[in-house]
Amino acid sequence: MSKLIPPVSGIACLVWVTLWSWWLSKEHSPNDLSNEGTLVSAITITDGDQQFTSKEVFSFHLSDATLVLPLSSIELIKSLANHLHDQPERMLLLSGKYIDGERNRSPYPNLGLARAKAIKDLLVEYGANPEQINLESKIIGLHYLVEDRLLGGVDLHFTTKEKAVGDDSLEMANSDEVTSENPPKKVPAGKPQAILFKYDKEIFTLAKKNRSVLDSLRRLVRNKPEHRLILSGYSSKDEEKAVSGNLAERRSLAVRRYLVDTGVRRKNIIIESHPGAAHGEDQQRVEITVIE
Repeated sequence: MSKLIPPVSGIACLVWVTLWSWWLSKEHSPNDLSNEGTLVSAITITDGDQQFTSKEVFSFHLSDATLVLPLSSIELIKSLANHLHDQPERMLLLSGKYIDGERNRSPYPNLGLARAKAIKDLLVEYGANPEQINLESKIIGLHYLVEDRLLGGVDLHFTTKEKAVGDDSLEMANSDEVTSENPPKKVPAGKPQAILFKYDKEIFTLAKKNRSVLDSLRRLVRNKPEHRLILSGYSSKDEEKAVSGNLAERRSLAVRRYLVDTGVRRKNIIIESHPGAAHGEDQQRVEITVIE
């Protein structure tokens, strides 16, 4: 009888481990999103009486800004992009989350901004106006982490253009030195400045009004060298078919060339391109975002 004890004990241990593993998998399903420490199984975003819902939760792997997007979340992104297109007075604030200690391999100051930018790029791809989308980042606790994935990763909130400006802003200097006679002009943090372009005989020219914007950005970076500029070039599908080469990238490079020639260090500039993502001439642009 005593010889049966070890096998029976081993079987009981195996059953216990199996049940424990099953319970953990049910309690920490990757389709759940932690919110204030409570796990829920869907994303719901509201704008007035309208609701946008996804049954599955998008996520990001730890120390990574690559978006993991379930099919139902793609439909959510499309619906949000359509809503922004139909409501030009509305703004969407993307608050990217990151955990202290994550390894940041992105060109952005933190992974929160990189994750918010990944969501923004997808919204623009589906037709949203990039000027209606602002970015910010916030540090969060470990309760959002399930295994090696950050569930959600970006909070989305609608607001009006007036409220989007708010008090949380950067200061853009109007000259090389800020004085009481020459106070700085306020620029919303994370709010892009747009430089419109038209392709003409292999040359991109800057209008005088665009040069004044770039000169202000140059002065800002000179006074605050810890700031960086993200230059995001956009082109339409028709443009890309008509002319060989990545016009979106060439637009960004044209702006960078002007900034570098006027004294901005190249390391303070991040280049991005979105060929074919512009919907209409008003989006054939270079979008410039100031990052603290």
